[in-house]
Amino acid sequence: SISYINLADLDRALDSRRVRGGYEKGLAIQERLAQLEPENTTCMRGLPFSYERLANLDRVLDPRRAREGYEKGLAVQERLAQLEPENTTYMRDLSISYNNLADLDRTLDPRRAREGYQKGLAIRERLAQLEPENTTYLRDLSVSYDRVADLDRTLDPRRAREGYQKGLAIAEQLAQLDPENMTYLRELSISFLSLGQMGERLELAEAQEWFDKAVGLRRRFTVQRPDDPDLWERLANACHKRGAWALRRGAPADADAFHSECLRALDRAIVLAPDSSSAMYLMACVRSVFGTSEQALQALEKAVELGFHDAIEAAGERDLESLRGHPRFEELLEEMRSRASGGAGTI
Repeated sequence: SISYINLADLDRALDSRRVRGGYEKGLAIQERLAQLEPENTTCMRGLPFSYERLANLDRVLDPRRAREGYEKGLAVQERLAQLEPENTTYMRDLSISYNNLADLDRTLDPRRAREGYQKGLAIRERLAQLEPENTTYLRDLSVSYDRVADLDRTLDPRRAREGYQKGLAIAEQLAQLDPENMTYLRELSISFLSLGQMGERLELAEAQEWFDKAVGLRRRFTVQRPDDPDLWERLANACHKRGAWALRRGAPADADAFHSECLRALDRAIVLAPDSSSAMYLMACVRSVFGTSEQALQALEKAVELGFHDAIEAAGERDLESLRGHPRFEELLEEMRSRASGGAGTI
């Protein structure tokens, strides 16, 4: 079974159908082994990973089948955790299974997604208590705080801010432990930006400080890795949020300066990664605030074509307020919902 899976992993970038066939062959053997020895945890442990590999392939084209795969993997992980409740590896794997399902539910059922993230968070808090110096567990916990807070942003901004603050405390701790770790620094910058956005939503003066910290850190990233499109896009996003904040606070000169830097960074990101749906979605946000509705709609349509399907994020995006009520915007939201649920779409 491992050989089939290894070959399938190798084929992922070359032949998606052959990949699925390899994973399914490996899964069939693992299911057979688990039936022959239902109490053998070694045989059981391979099962959820095979279910999840197949579900990962289905996430875009068939989310419902992906959910079935994740649910099967979760059931096995729950069984393993019941058999060995103090096994920290099984505990962490279970938290990942909860998160996989929640990630899938974010655009379809946010309340169910929040419940899944909360279950994963509870496990990760327990792991961090058991091994407070384990950086993997600490990072997992920070991510869980952020994911729950992401879902709270619209319904309960104050609770979201509390969650982001918890995530920030861990992100700062990790960055202090390993100040050259780009993953830790990137996640620290995300915490800064998230707190800036919550400060802006709650009309707190602290928002500017958080935005400035995010911009400063992300400028460093692009100097260190000038050919990384993701880092340029992250800098563009931070500059845009800072510029939009300045515009809303009545500081047009400040806003123009950050807007110009945003466009330079975003243009660089798109040159390096022209098929990035997230970069084009950011362009829609930028054009909505600093440009025209038509420019914003054109960018948003392109983002959807490239694969941006998060209707919940777009519908609640403050930077797209100028498009509210526009018939084309509503059509694009419906297009996102259709594609997220496995439909073909109409664009």
